[in-house]
Amino acid sequence: MKRWRWPRQRGGAKAAGFVNGVLRSFLDKRTAILRQTRKIYPLKRSPSSILIRRELVQCWSEEFGVESARELMRANNERSPLVLRVNSLQCAREELLQRLATAGVDATAGNCSPQAISVQSAGAVENLPGFSAGLFQVQGEASQLVAFLLSPLPGERILDACAAPGGKSTHVAELMKDQGELVAIDKSAPGIESDSPKRQPARP
Repeated sequence: MKRWRWPRQRGGAKAAGFVNGVLRSFLDKRTAILRQTRKIYPLKRSPSSILIRRELVQCWSEEFGVESARELMRANNERSPLVLRVNSLQCAREELLQRLATAGVDATAGNCSPQAISVQSAGAVENLPGFSAGLFQVQGEASQLVAFLLSPLPGERILDACAAPGGKSTHVAELMKDQGELVAIDKSAPGIESDSPKRQPARP
């Protein structure tokens, strides 16, 4: 088995030994682990490539029905797309889509959020057109819908008590047109100290 160098570089020989031990243990027991994972009820004929805990699939089946559960399983195993949230205070979605197309980036408008852009092919996010100018932020489309459900208005006072890492908070501030007061807090210090960009709305 090829040795994984990252743990040794980041955590030293002790971390590398621990990770290699876990990997060796998995390889020794992988047949039993995969057999247990594939015990999916009631979807006994599901493709072997779909590996989801039996309890979760049973819950989905009872809640949504077998066929819907099967679709959820397939979706759960697909690679998540890169989704951008257009900064509506800086540009329109159509404008950013045009800039991406000009740069040869395969991107389409989102299905639910009016600010979402789904990027199918691209390199590093920081190399996308508009990144350095703050024309967009990386945020899942489902997460974008949260701020729309809140429907914040300019001049309001809003408390985000579970703000880390800050994506929804910046979206709320954006929908407020940077007018009003937004207090963003979180009990998780690592989340608050993340690298996600923060933008403070203006106080009245």
